[in-house]
Amino acid sequence: MTELSVAAYRPHIPGTSPLLGVLEYGAHRISTQIEDRQLEVFAVVMVERGRGRLRTASSGSHVVTAPAIFWLWPGMVHSYGPDDGTDWDEQWALFEGRIATDVLASALIEPRQPLLQLHDLSEMQRLFALLRVEMGDDTHLARASAGARIHRIALSAAHQGLIERRERTELPVAPAIEALRARAFDSIDLSRFAEEFGMSPATLRRKFIAATGVPSKAFQLRLRLDRAKEMLAISNAGIEAIAHQTGFEDAFYFSRIFAQREGMSPSSFRNANRRQ
Repeated sequence: MTELSVAAYRPHIPGTSPLLGVLEYGAHRISTQIEDRQLEVFAVVMVERGRGRLRTASSGSHVVTAPAIFWLWPGMVHSYGPDDGTDWDEQWALFEGRIATDVLASALIEPRQPLLQLHDLSEMQRLFALLRVEMGDDTHLARASAGARIHRIALSAAHQGLIERRERTELPVAPAIEALRARAFDSIDLSRFAEEFGMSPATLRRKFIAATGVPSKAFQLRLRLDRAKEMLAISNAGIEAIAHQTGFEDAFYFSRIFAQREGMSPSSFRNANRRQ
């Protein structure tokens, strides 16, 4: 641990609901391995930076590469920590009671797959930051909020883990992106185009958004308009000819879409950007 370590501890209050069972929270930088430990309660550990390993009796050995999150069960023998000679940054919480039972029953965490890769670290950091605040307020409301926060962390981790596994097993989208670049000015049936790469149209759209920020249809339109702007600036070709050469069958439609996206007509764009 370093001087930047943070920890909050909450003893059980007789008469409070076992649902509200978040007992401890911590944020540390560690450089040593925890070896063959057993806990009496559940734990969740988020690794924000670094690389190391995790080993549990039920799941075997795993390589941990940040950002990642893993779960530990009561009585489960486990070891974890950063690679030798390195350190990692982590946040963690210990919890018990019905919240743990609810999370297990909903299959959000599973002993044979305790480690989940994260693709949105900022979202998980936000949830842990809220948990830290809730652990600093020892009221019944804060205890209830902390219990709900653990459930939200489990939901987010399960969702992110599902996306990561799906992206790992599905066909990559890069070949489809390059193919669409090459054929952007052709008439393309995007449903058939998706089939060429073993995807449904919905999957193609989702993967394009993840990779480029826009759906496949919008990506094609952007390529067409970029090419049209280039031709307007450097050539003497007429508006209708440019529309046809960039994949627009109707010059009026081309002019309308161009004005919507660029804030001016093709002719005005040419006058403003004409290269002598």
